[in-house]
Amino acid sequence: MKSFEYVACMKAESVLRVVSVSGGKDSTALYCWAIREFGREGFKAVFADTGHEHPATLNYLRNLPAMANGPEIT
Repeated sequence: MKSFEYVACMKAESVLRVVSVSGGKDSTALYCWAIREFGREGFKAVFADTGHEHPATLNYLRNLPAMANGPEIT
């Protein structure tokens, strides 16, 4: 399956879209892309807290939804 075919498949209404956000540049880019493609209500954003995250990362993740106008990261 080519990437554009995959994106078309992801636009189906019955798909549960989940974006894993770590606070890094790549997951932030994916989070912003998902907002643009699916809207803030069109996907769930999750974060796996290992208990060893830097405080700056946790602060960034708390503020990212407001900065990007995206969904809460749970």
